[in-house]
Amino acid sequence: MSRKIAVLGAGSWGTALAVHLSGKNLPIYLWDHDLNHINMLKKDYENKKHLPKINFPKSLNIATDLKSAIIDADYFLIVVTYCFQQK
Repeated sequence: MSRKIAVLGAGSWGTALAVHLSGKNLPIYLWDHDLNHINMLKKDYENKKHLPKINFPKSLNIATDLKSAIIDADYFLIVVTYCFQQK
């Protein structure tokens, strides 16, 4: 039985996890809060910014909105970094 996995965060680590899991014949949805970044991932079908020269498997789905990434997902991988700079 196939389980949908939502990977939230398309930096180097989130992308690497999504690519690896896609090779296991699982429905993987990769999402990021930065729509420009997501559009580049969809266009290039690789993460040139954080993981260059690693082509995405055809089974990896790039989600342009959070709802489509998480709806009906069985598992969530939250792979985000929060940077706080004190002024």
